[in-house]
Amino acid sequence: MEALRAYLQAMPQLSDRLLEQLSVAMDSEGGFDYNNAEEMRAAYADAQQLALSRVIEEKTPYYAVTYPQVFYKCQTCAAEVRGAYYEISNPITMKRGLFRVRLMHEFLAHGATFYREPILNVSETLIGYDEHHLDVRKLTTVLAGLALPEAVREDLGQ
Repeated sequence: MEALRAYLQAMPQLSDRLLEQLSVAMDSEGGFDYNNAEEMRAAYADAQQLALSRVIEEKTPYYAVTYPQVFYKCQTCAAEVRGAYYEISNPITMKRGLFRVRLMHEFLAHGATFYREPILNVSETLIGYDEHHLDVRKLTTVLAGLALPEAVREDLGQ
């Protein structure tokens, strides 16, 4: 699973591409007034379209983090991880898959393909655990049609 881990770690985040395009627009001659909300909205929309079109042209899979206001602190490395889901997108087949951010952090940072989440009642008494596993079948479906390295294909086939 190390090849798959490395492949996913190298996958670009859509927001990074968007920020790159916004910085180009801000630095360009005749850019926009970023103190003007309407011009900022228009520049953001243009940058988003340009970032998406570049990703599609490059045929590069990417991910976006949904609900970035949600966070948890990893018990293993003490990192504060933001977001609820990784939405991995394939620009060739236009397929997408949602994966829990916590699960993706466990896999990408620690190599774990599952985690156990405690189930607490209202009085915070432990009543059990819920296990979350990396859905490799769904990941394989999302990444289908991409030019994947052979080692990644082998990891997905296991």
